[in-house]
Amino acid sequence: MAGGTRLKNAYNAEAAHRMPTKPISALSTDYPNAGIDTSAFSSGVTASALITYRVSYGGVNYVGACQTRQGAYPYSNQMALPSYSLAKTMFASIVLMRLTQVYGSCVPSQLIRDWVSEANTSAWSGVTFQDTANMPTGNYSSSAFESDESGSGMTAFFDAEAHGRR
Repeated sequence: MAGGTRLKNAYNAEAAHRMPTKPISALSTDYPNAGIDTSAFSSGVTASALITYRVSYGGVNYVGACQTRQGAYPYSNQMALPSYSLAKTMFASIVLMRLTQVYGSCVPSQLIRDWVSEANTSAWSGVTFQDTANMPTGNYSSSAFESDESGSGMTAFFDAEAHGRR
């Protein structure tokens, strides 16, 4: 029983230190003069393809709907979401925002090969920074569903050591 109490206390302590959450609709009431249209966050995505969306601002995590194939999920803060495409998109987008902030608004349309010598190959010849944010780089082995993700190349990718200087 002592182990259970310890686990419960540890969970409660961890939960107490999480970023506070509010429904995404609260953005409009928390920032009434900002003209925020929360419907824009999910525009362009069909309802059947959208699981959830969130916006973190001002120390608050504003949470959108959390849909599953079986209907609304009531514990969206506890839902485990795979992050492969999410992580790629977020990382590329955040890096692109920072590069644009530092080097100017022309960065998204610039070729990666002009910035990264290792990308000076035919596979990367026409790939822009914007392409990485949208993920149509054209650098894949097969267009078949999950073929690249399940292939031996991914094992090599995940097992690879850091490139260049650390």
